[in-house]
Amino acid sequence: MREINKIIIINSGAEYGNANKIRYEDIERGYRTIGCHYVICNGKVYRGDEYESNIKDGAIEQGRAVQMAGSHTRGHNIDSIGIMLIGKRDFTNMQIVSLAKLVNELCEKYGVDKSNVYEQNQLDKNYKKLNITDINKIIN
Repeated sequence: MREINKIIIINSGAEYGNANKIRYEDIERGYRTIGCHYVICNGKVYRGDEYESNIKDGAIEQGRAVQMAGSHTRGHNIDSIGIMLIGKRDFTNMQIVSLAKLVNELCEKYGVDKSNVYEQNQLDKNYKKLNITDINKIIN
């Protein structure tokens, strides 16, 4: 098992989707599989996609296996877990509740100090700040 030292929260940049949609898009871009380890859905789906109609707001879906290094934040993939929130900048209350639960569980399981939980823009200035209240207030 690889060493996990930090957790990075990213956004999908799209208003709808789930792990399957992100996996498909990442493979289309040339990646082997989805780049992040977990996806937290917002319950929004593309109308023409019947398969996706059962996505629940706040649902946590498995992305890339945690044993594999991610492909989500340049220079920080080797020792991190990436959690993607579906959405651009605004997220649902259920997503935030699920995020807090997941981050706390992962910190406990992998021994990650909560001070090592970051929004992607804190590590790569090419990304905009997520519209999340102080992340440390959410996870504590």
